[in-house]
Amino acid sequence: MGITGTSRVAAFNELLREIPAPVLADLVGCHPRFAAERASALASDWADYAAIRARPSPTRP
Repeated sequence: MGITGTSRVAAFNELLREIPAPVLADLVGCHPRFAAERASALASDWADYAAIRARPSPTRP
C-alpha cells in the first residue's frame, strides 16, 4: 500500500494532538498505555479535558 511505519507514527502523533489518548487508542485498537506514553512524550496532556468539557460555554453577546 505504500504506507511506511514512519508515516503511521506521524499520523498517530498528529491525532494525539487533536484528541485524547484513550479515545484514539480505542479508535485504532492500540493499548491505552501506549497512547498515553506517546501523548506524554509529545507533551499533549489531555488531563484537563473532562473538566474543560464540563464547563458551560461562554455566551456570545
